[in-house]
Amino acid sequence: MINMNESYGEKRFSRLKQFLYQVRDGRSNVRMLEQRISYREDLVECMEEPAAEQGAIETLQEKLEQAETALAQAIVTVSDAICQLKDINQQTVLSKFYIDGKTWECIALEMDKPVRWAQKVHGRALPLLEQLLYGSED
Repeated sequence: MINMNESYGEKRFSRLKQFLYQVRDGRSNVRMLEQRISYREDLVECMEEPAAEQGAIETLQEKLEQAETALAQAIVTVSDAICQLKDINQQTVLSKFYIDGKTWECIALEMDKPVRWAQKVHGRALPLLEQLLYGSED
């Protein structure tokens, strides 16, 4: 069933955007784990018997290391895919948006272009990148 809130473009590129957003999701996971570690460390400072919490902190730190490794791998994978595009503007816009997590306004300002230009470059790049990554499904 088609979600009426989902535009054609979002549905068409859902697999591609899931691939591109793995960097954003990886960063979110790293931040969440860092926050959980910080909360536990704050708790340890308040406790008289902190030994039990130390094990939980160590486990979270191991998960954080794994998440950081996964994030680094995602950045390389997504960056390599974006670099397959021939147009440098498309590479730059997609890298700034998906790798660096910048807003359209920030991208446009950095590239000295209107926001709508950056969005159009992005829109033109998606089908090309999808073709490069997944080939034709028509």
